Amino acid sequence: MLNRLSKDIVSIGLTKWGTLTPRTRDLLSEKFTQQENGITDDANEEDYKFPREILTTTDTQTIEPHHTYMLLFDDGELDGYIGDQQRLKFVQEASNNENKCYAVTVIVEGGINTLDVILNDLEDNRPVVIIDGSGRMADVLSDLLEQNPDG
Repeated sequence: MLNRLSKDIVSIGLTKWGTLTPRTRDLLSEKFTQQENGITDDANEEDYKFPREILTTTDTQTIEPHHTYMLLFDDGELDGYIGDQQRLKFVQEASNNENKCYAVTVIVEGGINTLDVILNDLEDNRPVVIIDGSGRMADVLSDLLEQNPDG
């Protein structure tokens, strides 16, 4: 049942182009620079799938294979993390009443910017799910919530 329903769940990952490994950036560049006009009416789904080599890599800084879609932001810098403003604006627009889309933020691992993500989402009355045992900031927050369940 879960496999059948999971096809209906859209999971969008957001990250900076510069945080991807050089190999991942090269593979994506090679695939997508072959497309001269970007999205067109006659494009097919295969044109926009990630190269299989990316999805089978063991690199920790690559594209998460469980995301349905991935948005890559390019600020011209290597390394570092995106601030939350780009993500927040995207989620607000995608989940406005006109789009009939509901957003839930799932925190897996995460760094210091995760606190901004959670704060912004809670201020927008958006649910946040923290995955205990996934590492880093998610585990810190999970431990704090367990110590103070009335919160």
